[in-house]
Amino acid sequence: MEKTKDLLNTRIASGKLDLPMLPKVTGAVIALTQDKTSDMSSLAELVQKDQSLASRVMKIANSPAYCGVNPLNSLQQAISRLGMKTIAEVALAASVGAKVFNVKGYESEVTYMWQHSLASSAWAKEIARIRRRNVESAFMCGLLHQIGKPVVLQTIVDIINENSLELTLEEMQNLIEEFYITVGVTMGNDWELPNSVIECIEFHKDYDSAPQAIQEAMICNAANQLATLMLANEALDLESLMESEVMEKLNLYEDDLQKLLNKSDTIQKLVEAMSI
Repeated sequence: MEKTKDLLNTRIASGKLDLPMLPKVTGAVIALTQDKTSDMSSLAELVQKDQSLASRVMKIANSPAYCGVNPLNSLQQAISRLGMKTIAEVALAASVGAKVFNVKGYESEVTYMWQHSLASSAWAKEIARIRRRNVESAFMCGLLHQIGKPVVLQTIVDIINENSLELTLEEMQNLIEEFYITVGVTMGNDWELPNSVIECIEFHKDYDSAPQAIQEAMICNAANQLATLMLANEALDLESLMESEVMEKLNLYEDDLQKLLNKSDTIQKLVEAMSI
């Protein structure tokens, strides 16, 4: 493991990582969500230019989590019924998921990473509503705070294959945990993500150190824990979650947490829909 770690560290330090390019449509969707003057027609035109993305957006929009029993027949109809903000979130998730969360031979591990990111984004929105913070920003922070993980995994796989090394899955997971924040920050800067998102990537574990986005980083931390509770409850129990320092700092008490947890089924459906 030490040789792999040294080679991984060298690649990261030298900037020789094979970082995925930010899909143009993803960058444009992010720009639209930051532009208060943008409208539904701009979003529809943007998504329609990418037929693969448009198809995924419509498939997700027609899932039970979003449209119920009445099918949506066009992107304009989907935007009109679900709203521009929801479709923008769907488009962002669809484009990022297909581009970044894809490591051949490790599909189950990457699927969990992606579902955890989706769950974190949904929980972050709900926490932001309670705390009266920007829900769109919270969604983006939750979705992207772990984007370094699949990139670190792919780099480890490349190093192993190139140097005929062997690592257990547990050792690989330990390396991912050690390096994903550094790689994620590099990606965030390379992709020119909003500063609040980059700070959440860097400081969601150490939210008090965030220069400006402390509240966003705390929300991201809490959302991450809720996602773990939902998807891997053997790794975190409800009592530990309720006693978490970040919940106290966000003024999320037992009644607030219960209200959040009552949304578990809805969020599970959203995760399943966006995982299509």
